Amino acid sequence: MKKILSTILLLTIMYPLGVFSASYRDTAKINSYVKVIEQRAAKNIASRSILERVDLLVKIQKLIDSYESKKSRETSKIDFVNFLYALEEYIASTLPSEESTSQNLVITIIDDVRCNSCNTQGIVSQLKWAKYLDEAEYVRKDFSDSGVREYLTQRNIQRLPAIIFSSNDLNDGGQITPYLVETNLEDYSLNVWASFDPFTLRSEKWFEIIEMSIVDKIMRDAYVLWSKNAEILWLEYSDLECPFCARLHNSWTVTQVLENYSSQVKFSFQHFPLDFHTNARDAASATQCVGILYGEKRYYDIIDTSFENMWNNNFSMSEYYEWVNDVLWNIDLKQIKECAQKQETIDQVLEDRTQWQDIFWVTGTPGNVLINTKTGEYTTLAWAYPYASFEELIEKLLQ
Repeated sequence: MKKILSTILLLTIMYPLGVFSASYRDTAKINSYVKVIEQRAAKNIASRSILERVDLLVKIQKLIDSYESKKSRETSKIDFVNFLYALEEYIASTLPSEESTSQNLVITIIDDVRCNSCNTQGIVSQLKWAKYLDEAEYVRKDFSDSGVREYLTQRNIQRLPAIIFSSNDLNDGGQITPYLVETNLEDYSLNVWASFDPFTLRSEKWFEIIEMSIVDKIMRDAYVLWSKNAEILWLEYSDLECPFCARLHNSWTVTQVLENYSSQVKFSFQHFPLDFHTNARDAASATQCVGILYGEKRYYDIIDTSFENMWNNNFSMSEYYEWVNDVLWNIDLKQIKECAQKQETIDQVLEDRTQWQDIFWVTGTPGNVLINTKTGEYTTLAWAYPYASFEELIEKLLQ
């Protein structure tokens, strides 16, 4: 995108110097049109992001090329092309130079030394690597620093880590801007699926504490694998259409945790279908019905099969039911479909999802929660972390 921007700016500089001898180009007409644009369209153009303005310039240039190639001498067309030249010239004048795209941008990173899973170093490294952010000013703060509590409260930010952009006018080709959410103070919070609550009371090891009545309810409703009496409960909040969930599920992480903590950790898969995955909710409902009708073992059989088959590809519900039919012999597929289509089944899946959002602040998948079922201490890990990350947190929870 920078290359396009540089090219357009170069063309804009060269046109007045007469380097191009376009058949339609009339400097006097262009200057008069620029004045009209300044009077009537300046506010509208200024309201558009840098990326939108660059895209508009590219479209204008294509139109100009199209008319110039025809070499028509119709007065109406000559006037129109000169208007396009003027529009191109004016829009280009509103763009920052390539060197200054991120010069005035401030990115504030707020962490908490008490957070066991707040690893912002990797995120910041990726941001600094991006060319469109390489000249931004990076400010790092800890929750314990003066004024940070008020800073977060004013922006209604309740979870860490927090990464705040002073502007969302980035020439990033849509890589980051879709994940920037405007705060109450007109700056922008980057959605990193933060889960650490710095405002809550914590144990001596700085873990959050959940009420034991909630743990008991989770245990009553969950399908639990491995040692039923294990001290640590690993809840995996997952989406059967999520490639990152498949990556975690099919990795060595689960196997290694089982091998090294077979008597100390128990595991439970929890459905968390994301709205933008077409079949995730229906697959979650159907899998719940498999558990209800045919028990825990077959519930996990179909989860394993789903992730093994989808890996890097989405699936249709017809494919899903083919997997169910192939893997779960001697079952009534019609009965499963009828159960999955019941509104009460769908409502239960969605109610569970809302509950996990409210309790653990799970907002994306995979979302992992590790709970010490004796003390109520817990922590969360968002995304597909390697085994070492789970090992470190399990060891701390067992101390």
